[in-house]
Amino acid sequence: MIPDRATWYAQPYKVFDNLYFLGTQIHSAWALTTSDGIIMIDSGEAGRLEKILAGFSKVGLDPSKVKYILLGHGHGDHYAAALYFQEHFGTKVGASAADWDLMWPANAPAAAGDDKNPKPKRDLVLKEGTPLKLGDETVNVVEIPGHTPGSLAFIFKVQD
Repeated sequence: MIPDRATWYAQPYKVFDNLYFLGTQIHSAWALTTSDGIIMIDSGEAGRLEKILAGFSKVGLDPSKVKYILLGHGHGDHYAAALYFQEHFGTKVGASAADWDLMWPANAPAAAGDDKNPKPKRDLVLKEGTPLKLGDETVNVVEIPGHTPGSLAFIFKVQD
């Protein structure tokens, strides 16, 4: 059950000319626009998917243009909406090798998560020193283990 909207809802908004906030008061999700599509930073919880999709519309973006979702870490509140984008738009999802292993441990059953936090299909392995490029934008990956073994940060140019 989704808690009362007043406890989690945050308006989507344009932060820079090419960066949009689509998250909640607790969990962030970002859309970075490029000349060849959109890169999302985290996808949010599955229970907030409708809010994320409505946020795209509210700021004038098309969720079908999301080419990549880059996961900052492998917890369900950051990855759970990514499976929807994979299945509906062919979006590629990237995480560190350590956090793919956290999401999909080798000795665990091959279950795809649960209704609350469905796991994205294992896809791109992101690592420091290997930037991701889409159109006119380059995202540099920085490994920052701590919160999870494979937590990542992303550095990119914004326009204002």
